[in-house]
Amino acid sequence: MKRALILLTPLILISALLTFLGASDSLSSFIKSVSPQIHNTKNYIPGNSLKESRFQTLPSNFIFSFNTLIYKTNSSENISAIAKKALPFTRFYSSKELEDAIRKTNAFSGTSAKPGLVLLIPNSLSAFEIDQRNKAKAKIPFTKGLYFTASSAGRNSIISTIDKFSEIGINTVVFDIKDVEGTLSFYSKNPIARSLELDKNRTINSLPKLISELKKRNIYTIARIACFRDHIIAKKCPELAVRSKSRGGIWNESSSELWIDPTNKYVQEYIISLAVEVAEYGVDEIQLDYIRFPTASNIEDASFAWHFGSMKKEEVITAFLKKIYHEMNIRNTNLSIDIFGVVAWGYEGDINSTGQRIKLLAPYCDAISPMLYPSHFNDRFDGYQKPGDNPEYFIAKGVELVKKDAGGKIVRPWLQAFGWRVSNYNEAYIKAQVKASDASGAKGYLFWNASSDYKKVYNAYSSQK
Repeated sequence: MKRALILLTPLILISALLTFLGASDSLSSFIKSVSPQIHNTKNYIPGNSLKESRFQTLPSNFIFSFNTLIYKTNSSENISAIAKKALPFTRFYSSKELEDAIRKTNAFSGTSAKPGLVLLIPNSLSAFEIDQRNKAKAKIPFTKGLYFTASSAGRNSIISTIDKFSEIGINTVVFDIKDVEGTLSFYSKNPIARSLELDKNRTINSLPKLISELKKRNIYTIARIACFRDHIIAKKCPELAVRSKSRGGIWNESSSELWIDPTNKYVQEYIISLAVEVAEYGVDEIQLDYIRFPTASNIEDASFAWHFGSMKKEEVITAFLKKIYHEMNIRNTNLSIDIFGVVAWGYEGDINSTGQRIKLLAPYCDAISPMLYPSHFNDRFDGYQKPGDNPEYFIAKGVELVKKDAGGKIVRPWLQAFGWRVSNYNEAYIKAQVKASDASGAKGYLFWNASSDYKKVYNAYSSQK
C-alpha cells in the first residue's frame, strides 16, 4: 500500500496542478508559491558555483512540474505548432511523432486547441537534461565520421542509422546547417534568414533534439556551414553577391555556382551569426566549408566590396576566421575548416586564388580537414595519370603536407566515399584510404558522400570486425 501511495503522489499533484491551471487567470503567482521544482520561463542548472549556474529559457506558456512539461494555450493554437515548440524538451525526435503522442496522451482528436486548454506533453526531459550548452570545449576524438545532408539528418531513420554505424566504430557525425544553395536546415532567428525565409524548407525539426540524441550516443557532433557559396542570397540580395565588373550585376549569374562576397562585412556578419546561433545549441564543433574565394569561371570579371581595406585574399579569409574563432572560444565550441586538397601542395597560384594559406589559418581553428578526394586532382598531377585510382599516395602525401603548416593543430582529412573518376570503387578502396590516413599521422578522418550513402563504408568496417 505504501509503495502504491508513493507512485500515486506525483499523479495526484499533477492532477491538482492541472485543475488549478484550468481555473487560474495568472500563472506567475502560482509558480512563486509552489515547489522549487516548478519553473515558468527558466530552468536552473546547478554548477560548481553560483557563477557557473546555467539557465535555459522555455518558450512562453510552458511550465515544468515534477519533471512533467505542461502547456496552457492563450489562444486557439494548432497542435502541430505546439509540438514543434515542445520538441526540444521531450525524448521524441520528430515533431510529427510528438504531435501524435500529444493527441493520444490528452485524448484529443482535433487539429487545434481552444484557448485555456492545458496539455500534458508526454516523454518530457527532466530540467537537468535540457540545457545543451557546452560547459567546456569537447575533446576532439580520433575521428571516424560520416557526413549527412540536411534531409538525411532530419529523417527519423537517422537515429537508427547512427546506432548501426556506431556499432562498427563510427563516432562522429557532420550535418549541414547551411548548404551551397543558401538553404538553412534549422529555424534561425537571424534577420536575413527570417526576411528571406532561408529556413522555409528546413528539414531538421529541432536542432537541439538532433544534438541531444547524438550526444546521448557519445557521437561527436559537427555542424557544417557552407560559407561564401550561396545561390539564394546572391540572387535575392545582389548587393551581397560577388559582382561583375563588366556588367555590374551578379558575377557568374548564368552559372550554377553563385557566391556572396567574402570581403563584404554584412556577409561576414551573417555567417558569424549563424555559427554563434548553432554553437549556443551545444554542438561540439562548427565546420566551415567554402571558406574561400571563388576559383571557377571568369575570375578576372569578379568585383568585391573590400570593406576591410586593401587586403590580400588570404588576409581576408584569415581575419574572418579569427573573428569566428573568438566567438566559438567564448561558447566552448570547437572550430574546424575545410580546405582545398591541392592547397596542401603549396602552389602560390592556388593559395592566391582561394585565399587559403594554411600557416595563416591554423592559429584560428582547432582542426583542419583537407579535402583529399583522389578523384579531384587533375590527371597527371604529381605524375599520376589517374589520381582517382591512387588513394594511398594522395591521402598520405596530402596529410603530410598539411601537417607541416598546421602548427600542431589536428589534421583530419575528408576521404572519398563515392565512385566518381575511380576505376574500381569498392570496400578495398575505402580501406586503402583509411590505411593511408592512419599511416600519415592524421587524427582520424571524415567520409563524404553527397547522398549520404555509406553502404561500402559499412561493409568495409564490418569486414574488419
